[in-house]
Amino acid sequence: MSFKHRRLAATVSALALTLAVASCGGNTTGSGGGSDTLTFLVATSNPGQLKILNDIAAAYPQTNTKIKSVKVQTLGASDERTLLLTELATRTAPDVVWAGAGLATEFMDNGLLADLKPTLRKDSGYDFADLEPNLLKAWSRGDKLYGIPFSSSTEGVYYNADMFAKAGVPTPTQMISNGTWTWENFRAALKTVAQKNKVSGFYIPGFDTFDNPTAAFPLWYAYGASPWSTDGTQCGYTDPKMVAAMQLIHDMAYVDHSYPVKGQTADFASGSSAATLAYISTAGNLVDAKFKWDFVPTPAGPAGARPGMGQSGWVVFKNSQNVDAAADFVKFLTNKTNSAKMAAFFPPDRASLLTGASLKQANPYLTEQQLDNVVVKGATTATVEPVQKNSNAIFAALKPIMDGFWQPQANVAAVMQKACTAMQPLLTAK
Repeated sequence: MSFKHRRLAATVSALALTLAVASCGGNTTGSGGGSDTLTFLVATSNPGQLKILNDIAAAYPQTNTKIKSVKVQTLGASDERTLLLTELATRTAPDVVWAGAGLATEFMDNGLLADLKPTLRKDSGYDFADLEPNLLKAWSRGDKLYGIPFSSSTEGVYYNADMFAKAGVPTPTQMISNGTWTWENFRAALKTVAQKNKVSGFYIPGFDTFDNPTAAFPLWYAYGASPWSTDGTQCGYTDPKMVAAMQLIHDMAYVDHSYPVKGQTADFASGSSAATLAYISTAGNLVDAKFKWDFVPTPAGPAGARPGMGQSGWVVFKNSQNVDAAADFVKFLTNKTNSAKMAAFFPPDRASLLTGASLKQANPYLTEQQLDNVVVKGATTATVEPVQKNSNAIFAALKPIMDGFWQPQANVAAVMQKACTAMQPLLTAK
């Protein structure tokens, strides 16, 4: 299974500016299709996923006689930004788009998306009540719903059971059983695991290089912290809760030596780290693993158990000349029948489809219990990763500052203050 929300979010700043300019131009040609054609942009090259999406697109005109065809556009990892910006600049933007939560936030905050709720609610056969409410939060503003997620995956912790056994410390599974599964207890165990096995104890991919700036968000949430306030206007890095969470990572790296310092690699699948933070898609990399492993929910912190989730969903541009048909197509895409088809690759948003048994069909390397504990339970409790309309500019400004975090004698609170000084003007920028 592949999740594109972070890859799509990389288009945010420039894309939104172009869209905002285009949307102010009044009535335009709008989408790349004609009045009887919908354009449907998807961010995948996976043959199985594309077959399902193409089949759904081909079937849609049978349900809407005003639409003769749905043209599917695909994006590759290297050309998506160029393609999107080109289409937006020429006012040929697609009607329906696969968007990550970050990209959707950008669109919503710039008033570019159509409210899908009226279309979905007026059809009793759609069964709107079957949509898990927690999974819709990131796509809503007030009573309006600007996107329907089709992929909602909660992050969990993969750990090497053999390394924990060698170290003679409780495994995460054992800590869960005895009620001691916290970040502090995890840290204590990892220090011993790293020493006994001569490996990195834990690793959050991409966080040390800031290539994935919000990768530590399940840890932040467990501490009751976030990089910015709920309304996105105030920096959160100087919050004592955030400082404590970041101090934990710094101490693991430079006091316990259980976390790799910047520049070191620690791949879990190869056995160079004892644990990692990742989605269910990582299980596919462990098929040939020479060690016993397990997958569990993220630990609790001072704010309790606060799992984090990544999402992708379908959105419609409100200035599309086919906005009504596009919204209807999203309804078709996400009805029970087609949601079940998509569930072959993605954790769905429908409660009726969210079971460990159903998810295991697409995730054979994980057990039903693992999927139930992490993904199914996470669907009702997890919070989507932090998103911000100026995220590209913010993280570009923070990257050199965060280099100072990865120093043995770093004053974490001082680094967080510098981060807020750089971030705050961008949070309120129009």
